[in-house]
Amino acid sequence: MLASSARRALFSVAVLISAVNAQTGDANSACAKALAQENQLLATNMAAIQKQYVDAEGQYNKDVIDCGGGQGAAACINAAQYRQNQRLKQIAKQKSDEITRHKKAIIDIQNGACSGGSSAPGRPKSGANIAPSGGARS
Repeated sequence: MLASSARRALFSVAVLISAVNAQTGDANSACAKALAQENQLLATNMAAIQKQYVDAEGQYNKDVIDCGGGQGAAACINAAQYRQNQRLKQIAKQKSDEITRHKKAIIDIQNGACSGGSSAPGRPKSGANIAPSGGARS
């Protein structure tokens, strides 16, 4: 299930990037460069978020194995499932926040560099929104 949702997420990101790239026209324009930079930032951040999903799955598997099969294993597994659900909710929120950030950045670029302006107002500097853990900041 995780691999399937990961493929869908990466596919939807690729479709979004393709659609934006189709709008850029001249690849050397300020608009095209700004959109390409933003698309690269999105791809980097989404890859970091996807890694968090994989890491969470690995941690969950480790937690379940550590429960063993003795007395209290059912309660231990329930606790592991609860922790996994909390991790997945947090990662899903990061993903949603990153998509929202990207959509806003694209609008800023389209209203700035793509409309003849010299910059994209309100757009964070490249890399400014990447958390030290590799996830996107909100």
